[in-house]
Amino acid sequence: MTVWLLTILMSFAPATPAGTPIPSPPATLGLKELWQIVKKRSPEAERARLQLERARTLAQGSTLLWLPRISYSVQGAPSPTYRCTVPEAWMPSTLPAGMSEQEFRETFCVGTNQDDSVTLDLDGYALRFEVRAVMPLFTFGKLEYARAQARAVQAAATANAGLTRQKLWLTVRRAYFSRRAYLESRALALRAQKLLDDASEKAVEYEEQSKISPTDLLRFRLGENEFAQRRLELDRLGELSAATLHYLAGKPVEVRAQDPWALDETRPGALDRLVRQAAGRRPELRLLEAARATAVAQAGLARARMYPDLGLFVRYRLALSNSDDPKSAYLSDPLHANSLSFGLGLEGTLDFGMQLTAVRLARADQRDVEARLAAARDALRLELASARQDVLLALDRLTLVEKGRKLARAWLVALSDQEAAGVMKPRDMVDALQTMFKLEFSYWELRAQLELARAQLDLALGEVVPD
Repeated sequence: MTVWLLTILMSFAPATPAGTPIPSPPATLGLKELWQIVKKRSPEAERARLQLERARTLAQGSTLLWLPRISYSVQGAPSPTYRCTVPEAWMPSTLPAGMSEQEFRETFCVGTNQDDSVTLDLDGYALRFEVRAVMPLFTFGKLEYARAQARAVQAAATANAGLTRQKLWLTVRRAYFSRRAYLESRALALRAQKLLDDASEKAVEYEEQSKISPTDLLRFRLGENEFAQRRLELDRLGELSAATLHYLAGKPVEVRAQDPWALDETRPGALDRLVRQAAGRRPELRLLEAARATAVAQAGLARARMYPDLGLFVRYRLALSNSDDPKSAYLSDPLHANSLSFGLGLEGTLDFGMQLTAVRLARADQRDVEARLAAARDALRLELASARQDVLLALDRLTLVEKGRKLARAWLVALSDQEAAGVMKPRDMVDALQTMFKLEFSYWELRAQLELARAQLDLALGEVVPD
């Protein structure tokens, strides 16, 4: 075997998972280290965490709905002016002895729709305070529906947080393995470029010795051109993968090419088993189930609001002023009052137009969520079938590419024997090199595709995301 072909075979020997060492960037990370950074700084993860915290607060607050509802009112007026009106028909023909008409009006006036322009001015103040407390005893299910709604909101926020983490984990895995594939392909491209340069020198030597035809030489140059185009695509992949890592980590980082990259070559199970497995774990389904529970509670709450509440009530009222005349302004004397009352009472609102509309809308929302949940369950099987087939396709293609690499190396061995015998055709050498380059690049691409397909399948199955 010639030294030249031996060098080619050794250069394309099966690569170890460690890969080829490359100059280390400022910071190198493994998959788990990258995940720890991303999940702490991701805006989506932070937003999901805040929504979950809000839902927990709402659920905790729903346990206090049995506490009394207290309302109060405080009103104060410095130097108020009251307008006193008395119907003319009430005026006696003869005023009481010693009382003027204005004094009569100020003493006995009441509020009417007539205005006789008699006013009473207070030089001091008027103060009115009223407090009212109601403790619900029976609410026709309002408290229970409100608590169920709060629990459903918390379940939805929990499912949304899990879904956000799973999608973020999928993004991290995609970015990591895409970068690993680029690093391995870049190292391969550097070795391949050196071999192409050596082969180019060999082709020139063949041309000088008239061992290669112009057609074969053009085929070789075309192969070099295709390799140069592949290098451009590889450079683009490198820029995009580096930018993705920078976006996720918030700073320039690089993945460790020396970390082991062991492939999981186990084939997915049967589709029916995967569907059953995913049905109880998918965050999307749990999110829709929580939405259904929320809609059911909202419909019940809308119906319950059409009924009154039975409860204990307490009411206290206090009115003060510095007026010396307890009969001033009004016959009932609202400026001087002190009252306390308590007992059982009914409290409710009758607005049939709004209340009936709210009930109908809540029922429509409930039917809409039911339809969405049924559609999601129907689509689950199709999604799992697609993700499962992607994994199977990547495994099968990887198997074929590995066989192709072995055949390509065997082809080069055969060419070395032909060269030693002086019967090798240059066009065979060109075809063998092109085939070897394509298969080596495809190998690392398929490894990344397999990892991405498995990540997509894990997402479809609702796999637990690592901490």
